[in-house]
Amino acid sequence: MTKRNVWLLLSLIVVFIFTFKFTWAYLTDASEIKEEKISVTSMKTTGLECSFNVQNLDFSNTNSSDSKTIDMTIKNGTSLFLSNIQLAVNLQNSNKNNIENWNSLYKVEYSLDGGTTWNSDSPNISLNKESGKPDGNLSLKVRFTQISDVTANLDVNHFRFDISATSVGGASITTLIKYLSLTPRSSGIYNDLPEDLGDLGIAGYFHIFAKDRVSYSVSQENNINIVTKNAIMKADFNSKGLINYFANSLSVNTQVVSDKNSKFIFGNSVDYSNIKFTNPPIIMKDAVNSKYIDIDSEFTKLTSLSSEKINDRAKTISALSFNDKNNQQIDVTSSDNKDYVLLKLPISYLCNNLTSLNIVNSTNKVVIINVYEDTNLTEVSITPEIKYNGTSSPQSAGVLWNFSMSGVSKLIIKNSFVGTILAPNMSVDVESNGHVRGGIIAQNVEIRSSTGRIKLPAFHLS
Repeated sequence: MTKRNVWLLLSLIVVFIFTFKFTWAYLTDASEIKEEKISVTSMKTTGLECSFNVQNLDFSNTNSSDSKTIDMTIKNGTSLFLSNIQLAVNLQNSNKNNIENWNSLYKVEYSLDGGTTWNSDSPNISLNKESGKPDGNLSLKVRFTQISDVTANLDVNHFRFDISATSVGGASITTLIKYLSLTPRSSGIYNDLPEDLGDLGIAGYFHIFAKDRVSYSVSQENNINIVTKNAIMKADFNSKGLINYFANSLSVNTQVVSDKNSKFIFGNSVDYSNIKFTNPPIIMKDAVNSKYIDIDSEFTKLTSLSSEKINDRAKTISALSFNDKNNQQIDVTSSDNKDYVLLKLPISYLCNNLTSLNIVNSTNKVVIINVYEDTNLTEVSITPEIKYNGTSSPQSAGVLWNFSMSGVSKLIIKNSFVGTILAPNMSVDVESNGHVRGGIIAQNVEIRSSTGRIKLPAFHLS
């Protein structure tokens, strides 16, 4: 064999050895895949490895501006030199399905320099020689911010991290999947109002609880709060320390007297930029496909309460009657030991048969007055002055007026009126001489005078 042939043979052998070694490493490392539940210490297996310094992100007692930062370490457990790491994050439910539009709930940012600079784009990280070598580590910080409340009907369980890599030679390392469990900041009115609200539910907490629309054009000097889908606000109002919710639309040219304990929640598409707050309140927006209050669902319950639980019970009792339409009163002081008193009154007494009605209630009972239909009117004007314990401007008022009448579509308040109006299938207009001290629950509410919120005590129909 000639000297030249010997050198050629040796060269071929060397090329074969290096090619076989690289191909074997590529086939071995590129086929590895591993899926881990979150653990502070990762299992020591060949391939990509990842660990977090926490086991759970707990946002349960945070504000929308609070962030949680974790340390994340990715280890090269392969036999290859890696050139870059790719990282993708998704929010998932308890069934490991991705949650759509989750960026409206959480903001995720990454830092490779210890937290000096942050980037919200899913990173494709170039590795240096030290971090990319076999057994090399990449350390980064990940910052999470919950920017919207998670409502009770949305299953939010964990973040999923998909981590992949590419070797210097161009080999792709199969994706490693890692989970980080999550305790979201709960939202929804029932989380904010955990106390017993009785049969009236959350509607009793609000001054105005309207299914479709609220419009008011007179400044509200008293403390009030509103829930509605659509609002037209043409004057200022006070809402210190109270919750307000506007679900769908808001036409506004107003100033709100607020404080740090006031809470305003807006639907995801609602523009509230024209509201001027005297002091910064807590402001939140619904996440996509999420509602702070399910208004339709609440009105289904309120309609049942009005037409069935109250109206049906009232059929068996005698109606109130008055011989003199001037300065009449209802005294419930000596009634039984229930937390409510149920009475029945024909609507005609509130139209033109009374000039004044005083409700005497020295206890903390709720006086439920079921107003029934004895006219053919579709719009009813409430004309008498309604007082509570002798005054039309009480500090408290345990009176619920239930208007469950199929033929009446609108109530018009023309005088001072004390108590909570439950009219879930009607519109309520408060005219310039009308002054409601209590609450209004209706389809639509029009306010043309100053009104005031009085929270109705809880009651329970047995």
